[in-house]
Amino acid sequence: GLIATFFTISLILSASITQVRAAEYATGAEKFISSLASKAEVSLLSEKISAAEHQRRFRELMLDSFDLKGVGKWVIGRYWRRISKSERTKYLSLFEEFIVATYSKRFRGYTKAKLQINGTTQHKSSVFVNSQINREGSKPIRVVWRVKVLNGKHKIIDIIIDKQQVPKIILAKRTSSK
Repeated sequence: GLIATFFTISLILSASITQVRAAEYATGAEKFISSLASKAEVSLLSEKISAAEHQRRFRELMLDSFDLKGVGKWVIGRYWRRISKSERTKYLSLFEEFIVATYSKRFRGYTKAKLQINGTTQHKSSVFVNSQINREGSKPIRVVWRVKVLNGKHKIIDIIIDKQQVPKIILAKRTSSK
């Protein structure tokens, strides 16, 4: 009767609201990456800024957009729990320096690059924003940004460049230099 009808309507509305929230979540992640690309284009893709200024701007964008602590913890793995609080602080500081030095230098040459977003895929509490970096005279570089909302803000928690996870690349470099 009436209770069954009410229950059915409640289920349908609940499912609709969940689908709307999921779509909003994916759209929010896509807008976040698009906004980051615009900020990077304005602040980083000028040939006229010095290497030091480029690195400073790259750091600012990275700290605002990435869950660097989470990525750093993932890279160090099980050792995170074994080190002291002061060692964690020092490690995260060195990790940030490494990421900034490595990737600001790598992206310095992308002055005429454009990011093209090719859609999103949602998996559990993450959204994967599929994109490619188009550069003059080169084949596009596929980039998948894994985005999550942390403390009310979209943050990048992983990047896959041409099918390779960046944290795994960092980990490989760390272990190969021993």
